[in-house]
Amino acid sequence: MYRLLVSFYDWLIANPEVLGEGPGLFSTLHICLMIFLTAWLVGMFFLFRRFSKFAKYAILGMCVYILVVRIFRMILCVATGINTWVEVLPFHLCHIMSFVLPICVFFNWKKPLPAFLLYAFFGGVLTFIFGDYYKYDMLTFMDIESIILHTLLPTVAVAFVAIKQVKITVLDMIIIPIMLVCLAGWAWIGNILVPGANFMYIKESGLPFNLFPGHNFLWTYIIIMIIALASIYIPAIIINRRGKVKLKIGKGVAGENAFKEGLEVKEDEKQKTEKYKAKEVVKSPIKNRKLKNKKTVLKTKESKCGKKK
Repeated sequence: MYRLLVSFYDWLIANPEVLGEGPGLFSTLHICLMIFLTAWLVGMFFLFRRFSKFAKYAILGMCVYILVVRIFRMILCVATGINTWVEVLPFHLCHIMSFVLPICVFFNWKKPLPAFLLYAFFGGVLTFIFGDYYKYDMLTFMDIESIILHTLLPTVAVAFVAIKQVKITVLDMIIIPIMLVCLAGWAWIGNILVPGANFMYIKESGLPFNLFPGHNFLWTYIIIMIIALASIYIPAIIINRRGKVKLKIGKGVAGENAFKEGLEVKEDEKQKTEKYKAKEVVKSPIKNRKLKNKKTVLKTKESKCGKKK
């Protein structure tokens, strides 16, 4: 059961001494949140695909919200004495993405964007599935802020895919796992600086299961990473082959949709030029008469020259 009677301060900082134990994973709230996230992402994809201009403004708005609210949370944790400045630094994957993803969007950094969008999407989805929002008997400010963050991170990724503003290249396929290892190294530094920390869950498993009992849990992480990357790489390769475009390092994968889109753009351009010419003919009849008169004069001159010869 979830209760409402608790002081604002305890709710704000998620005071574990006041809050009771929650229902845990796969409770009613957990299942409802997973269903909500799935429906939200599917709905947003079709909405952004239909209204691309709105999607661009939505991406900016979401990135501003993510950055501002996350900074507020960090200041709150330090000001109330819950954490030190070192402890609130971005060492977790989604915490890192809450800074680097908005910065990439604001400064239009396209090269690292595919990797960060991939991390943001899978990080947000996996946190919804295995997150710890259910350990207390009520949703605190920290829980709500985290739920919104892990909803918006994959939503930003979905928006970029819907408006076709991101392409996976061969170079991206190489960079994505390498960057993930580098981020894990950054999290390992955080685990050294903060005693007892488990950033990015690389000291102890953050999953409620182990695919290889009796063996290191990192093998489970590797399998999940392979499945996640395959779900992105295989469709990209299939689309690339169907579009009959060679996959080259440093060049975007032009898939079937991009190929069709290019043809449609060319057809639209032709139609626009034809319409423009038709309008010009209607708008300037005097000009058209002069052109016709000039053509007739030239024809008569040519005919006369032919007769003289």
